[in-house]
Amino acid sequence: MPMLSSASEWQVPSEGQEIELRQLGEILIAEGVLTEYQLMEAIDEQRARGQTLGRTLVERGTVTEAQLVAALAKQVGMEFVSLSTFPVDPSAVAMVSAQLCRRHNALPIARDGDVLRVAMADPSNVVAVDDFRSASRMQVVPVVATHDDVSSAIDRYCRADNELDELQGELEDTNDGFSELAGLS
Repeated sequence: MPMLSSASEWQVPSEGQEIELRQLGEILIAEGVLTEYQLMEAIDEQRARGQTLGRTLVERGTVTEAQLVAALAKQVGMEFVSLSTFPVDPSAVAMVSAQLCRRHNALPIARDGDVLRVAMADPSNVVAVDDFRSASRMQVVPVVATHDDVSSAIDRYCRADNELDELQGELEDTNDGFSELAGLS
């Protein structure tokens, strides 16, 4: 799964820009993730169960959630990132509150000029994109990541915010206690 490295590669296809839509199975075969035989078996099972092909492939253990999400991102011309290996920029994370990240299950991962890249499990969530744009005052470019990957990254990178808030609260409580003691003498 290729990671994009330059700012020019971060762009989401704009309105009117053509995207070659390929079938999910075709993408997974081209990526070497599954064989035509596995695809045919999964299609038969998918029809019998009445569910999506992606869900069938994951439930069968033929593909991982990350492989499926990467293929779906490729299908619509978006970038997929694996947050377990992506070098998240702490200054990008600091652009918004941990609460906002948790509310939308999305995390800023990089910034370049006035562009903020935000990893999200649902990049079609326009409310989330607008909220990140308002909070950061930057142009937001969504990139795709798995839900679990985003949740884990939020816990990892926003944990310090929560710990600092708790520590600040404890210090304020301690200072209040000292003030009360000083008032008694």
